Amino acid sequence: LTLKPTELLLSFDNLVSPEAFGTISVNLTVPTVSGLSGVNMNVYMDLPNSGGRVLVAKYVDETGTNINQSIRVPKISGAFYTIEAHAGTPDKGSDIVIPNIGLGQQLTRTFLSTPILKLPDDGTTSEIARPKIEWQAVESANSYQLDIQSTSSRSFRWEAYTLKTDLKYPDFGSGKSGSLTAGERYRLQVLASDFDFGAFNILSHSQRP
Repeated sequence: LTLKPTELLLSFDNLVSPEAFGTISVNLTVPTVSGLSGVNMNVYMDLPNSGGRVLVAKYVDETGTNINQSIRVPKISGAFYTIEAHAGTPDKGSDIVIPNIGLGQQLTRTFLSTPILKLPDDGTTSEIARPKIEWQAVESANSYQLDIQSTSSRSFRWEAYTLKTDLKYPDFGSGKSGSLTAGERYRLQVLASDFDFGAFNILSHSQRP
């Protein structure tokens, strides 16, 4: 029987045989020191041979700091599953993505804490064209991404990657593309990541206007 992705959820509702389902055990924890609360998780089934996927489970706890669930998911030959989870808010949060999950797996992960910016201070007005940007190290993170965007309608975005916890803005030359403009307001975002394991990614971020 061949099912279209849009038919999958309705079809699974009508399958009463226990053999048609399997389980994935998930334990995702938010560190107390992070100050984050509110967790949500989507579980997707990656359809074999099609490249598509369908949402098969969803979990939301607006004030929680832990997801400890045994998830019942439909069993399809050759299918794997992906979990995407988020803790915190859109402006300050932490994400976990776990792809290529098989039935019966037990997954334990900890959300990364968010980077805490040290320099520049929130709302700082500066005439320095090449400001130093510094943040506190995040435990278990092995790399960082820095993202600067203009808050005006003028299109501007600059990003960089580093293994350190500080970065000096590069010298593009006065008036050149990429140079910071006096009187302009910018939004600064620092992301911490841990990509060592290959089978899953953990990413946290905080931003400041």
